[in-house]
Amino acid sequence: MVGFVDSVSYDFVINYFNSNDLTIKKLHLGHVFKIKADSNDIEYYKKFFSNDTTIKWINQTSVPEEDTLELVIIFNGQNDIEFDRQKIDKVTSLKIIYSYHEMKWALIGCKKGNEKYWVKKLKKLSFIEFAELNLITYDPWE
Repeated sequence: MVGFVDSVSYDFVINYFNSNDLTIKKLHLGHVFKIKADSNDIEYYKKFFSNDTTIKWINQTSVPEEDTLELVIIFNGQNDIEFDRQKIDKVTSLKIIYSYHEMKWALIGCKKGNEKYWVKKLKKLSFIEFAELNLITYDPWE
């Protein structure tokens, strides 16, 4: 398990781990927007944003009222928060209530037997906030 400093970018993380033959099993670098929509049709917004590969999740957080709905949209962090804010602001039926960053982290896999080596190495890097063993598992058929 690895935690990143807030300034680390999506591309940097992907390139670093790929170039060091480390597998990214789970990755969270994104940010979250809570939004008020002037329509209560969640399916419309899911379809509207369906081609945006930077959105990890979109769903409602409130029971629809007559013509309003509260949504949460989680972005994967590929873009900075301001870029994604502008994307939402372009949709006139949406109003951002608030936004926030969550802690940036990844679950990493490495070659069998190298777990402790990578924890020690990653802890020394300036873009890493913490690195620790989460779980060591091996495929019994290997």
